[in-house]
Amino acid sequence: AVAGDCLSVASESAGFTTYFGEAPTFTTSAASINGDDAVELFQNGEVVDVLGYQNVDGTGQGWEYLDGWAYRNSGSLPSSTFDINKWTFSGTNAVDSCTTNSGCGSPFPFKSFFGSQDTAGPTPSPSALGLTRIHTIQGSSSSVTLTSPV
Repeated sequence: AVAGDCLSVASESAGFTTYFGEAPTFTTSAASINGDDAVELFQNGEVVDVLGYQNVDGTGQGWEYLDGWAYRNSGSLPSSTFDINKWTFSGTNAVDSCTTNSGCGSPFPFKSFFGSQDTAGPTPSPSALGLTRIHTIQGSSSSVTLTSPV
């Protein structure tokens, strides 16, 4: 992958493909989370982005997304420190009984993220950036290395 690529990570391919209309870039059982889990994204052994608080059960927390979704707000940058204000949450049970994202009353904003620039100048369009999405990779004690697409 190169900067600007949109990567999707799922626990399995068939359900993801049915729900979103395309196969995930990667599959791993570490992506099998239930919405009250914190997620850390690592690059070269370093935490580069965080959703939630490690070692905290998210049940009842502002960042709980049980049977729902969490979305990094467009224009916000990854951070190794969790900031709830940089995320949007569907709330709990938001996708219960949904069979496709497009047919859901609370659809996940799939491939809608566009980044931000650290330097002055115009913000590039989403198509110029590629649409980057950080998908969940779980693990309080596990880690996953993604090496090749499915």
